[in-house]
Amino acid sequence: MSGTIKLEEVKSHDEMLCTLGPFSSMFRNILVKAKESNASDIHLEPKKDNLIIRFRVNGDLSEFMKLKGAYSRPFLFEVKKLTGMSIAKKGKPQDSRVSYPSIGIDLRGSAIPSIYDDKLVFRIIDNNIAASLEALGHDETVSTILLESIGHKSGLVLLSGPTGSGKSSTLYSILYLIDRKKLNVLTIEDPVERLIPDTTPVHVKKGFRFADALKSAMRQDPDVIFIGEIRDEESAKIAMDASNTGHLVISTIHANDCNSVVERLEGLGVDRTLIQKNLKFVGAQRLIKILCSSCKFQNDDGYFLKSTSGCKECFFTGIATRRPILDYLNSSMLIRGEEKKNNLKEIARKYLDSGEICFDEWEGIE
Repeated sequence: MSGTIKLEEVKSHDEMLCTLGPFSSMFRNILVKAKESNASDIHLEPKKDNLIIRFRVNGDLSEFMKLKGAYSRPFLFEVKKLTGMSIAKKGKPQDSRVSYPSIGIDLRGSAIPSIYDDKLVFRIIDNNIAASLEALGHDETVSTILLESIGHKSGLVLLSGPTGSGKSSTLYSILYLIDRKKLNVLTIEDPVERLIPDTTPVHVKKGFRFADALKSAMRQDPDVIFIGEIRDEESAKIAMDASNTGHLVISTIHANDCNSVVERLEGLGVDRTLIQKNLKFVGAQRLIKILCSSCKFQNDDGYFLKSTSGCKECFFTGIATRRPILDYLNSSMLIRGEEKKNNLKEIARKYLDSGEICFDEWEGIE
């Protein structure tokens, strides 16, 4: 008998969450608090004697609460049911996605076995995608260059940066700026994180790789193809071929800076001539932590520092928000074969000089 919970066999997950059970109520409270704190992730970490619940807020993890060891296993059991995970797959990795309209939150869940019990991590999906790049925090120059890049009918637009650098949010906002009513837009992701209206979302999974999805997408008369990540030689080749044959391809790629993106594509077997011809935009993005204006303070050197205790306005973190900074090469620069040194620290300098970020934050930018 399968342990998978079928929707027709139980109430909706949202209704289950609103039941009077103690663990359901506890998990609902955790979700509400996470949303109020603007958390991006929730970690449920089983330890030898307890269960630790942590929130990631503005890039940093902090402890929200602890649960006694005796309650750890039944609580995790209940959370799995509430989030659409199989309760029969103990000790095996699994993923899930669930929506709770009653509190306005969507989750993407992941379970991985540890020596104590399954550790659960939930990414909070923010469906309120910024209406403009400026609303995300990008400056006007970057926004203009990006809009020009997606105005091409064909070509490749790439954004690089480490996990948590906000590059996906930038690309999702770009998709919202494309005329999806007149164009056939396909998104290929692992997993599909956000459902963009008037697009066709394609979920890459075991047995159906990015390269497989790209090949199929090319037979769907696409205008724009959004790829979660270019990660191997085959997907790089197909993406470049698509951009060279009348399609606009938008994706991410792992690289440290703008120059490294070109080097990465060459390392994946893409000819440099094709890169210069079809690459319309290369960006390297990071997120910087903006100090809370209500509780930051100045040191003897004139630099502002983060309050260690924070205040109510910043949820006692000392950080108000995060803002993207983006270094780029546009098509004309790439055609000329321009190179540039990593410019991110120089871009962030104005935020240091204006007292919006602290010196340690600026020093840590790579």
